[in-house]
Amino acid sequence: ADILRVLVKAQSRFKQEPPLVHCLLPVAIVGDTHGQFQDLHRVFFNFAKGEKAGWLTQRYVFLGDYVDRGMQSLEVVIFLFLLKIKFRKSFFLLRGNHETKAINRQYGFLLELSNRF
Repeated sequence: ADILRVLVKAQSRFKQEPPLVHCLLPVAIVGDTHGQFQDLHRVFFNFAKGEKAGWLTQRYVFLGDYVDRGMQSLEVVIFLFLLKIKFRKSFFLLRGNHETKAINRQYGFLLELSNRF
């Protein structure tokens, strides 16, 4: 039920945005997390130094390919959707080719969801 609420709220946020969004500089550009939840955390936190990377004030553009290959695609997607819901003017999520039905059926996201649910 919680996941469904996040999906509905995220869908609403995306529908409110125009197809072409304007993002002020500076911006961090992040690509291809592919279900690697720990790698996504490293984008926001510098674990080696134990310091925050300024993620509450930084703007981000994610280039897609959030799912497939890694074992935590669902966590990656839900976490990014939550950030989009909470910080809609600081987080921009583009859709990559792995966010299409044909590709994530072939590369593992559908199987991950089937195994978990």
